[in-house]
Amino acid sequence: MNRILIVAATVATLGLATGCSGPQLKDVRFELTGDADATANVTRTLPDSTGTGSGDTNVAKFDAVKLPWKNDVRQDKSTVALTATPTKGALTCRIIVAGKEVAKKTSAPGQPVTCTGAVPE
Repeated sequence: MNRILIVAATVATLGLATGCSGPQLKDVRFELTGDADATANVTRTLPDSTGTGSGDTNVAKFDAVKLPWKNDVRQDKSTVALTATPTKGALTCRIIVAGKEVAKKTSAPGQPVTCTGAVPE
């Protein structure tokens, strides 16, 4: 009888440990490079983190950032984006998820650039 209870308790514990895992957060890095003496106005877009499924987004704006610029977040499965407009010259944006580049784009001089990347499960 004791063996059956121990086995049942072990199975229940393992089931709880593996079946109730939360979102798998990944390291996400946003990068901008361009002319050394230029600045850029940046918008970083993440999905709503409230868990309501509303489809809303979390938008952060960074004005007149010096280049090169980077911003790190932890994010679960989603689509993220970075848009920037330089004061002069061209910009290159990159999105790196868990050490792997998922987006890279270069703008024409003086024009905005947008990178969009997927954060996998």
